[in-house]
Amino acid sequence: MKAMNEQTSAAVEEVRLTNCEFLTVQQVAKILKVNKNTVYDLIGAKLLRAVKLGSTKVATIAVEDFIREMDAGLIEYDTVTKKATRHRAKAKSAAGQNK
Repeated sequence: MKAMNEQTSAAVEEVRLTNCEFLTVQQVAKILKVNKNTVYDLIGAKLLRAVKLGSTKVATIAVEDFIREMDAGLIEYDTVTKKATRHRAKAKSAAGQNK
């Protein structure tokens, strides 16, 4: 598995520095450098796991997982069509390499 690029590593580190288990949609949007509607779209496309605790919250581990999967090319998201593609074959081969 290839090493994360500098920007991806910085985003993962920012998530870890929050010292929170759950982040608001606004916090996730800031970390990912997108608007909050895009975060809601990612949640709706089931690319980013979230829970409803009063307002929508995203676990920090879910954000880390999402960032790593995007960086590894396991997920593609078209912001225009709002369609997501999860590359399962790549995911399986990456999992097999980690054993």
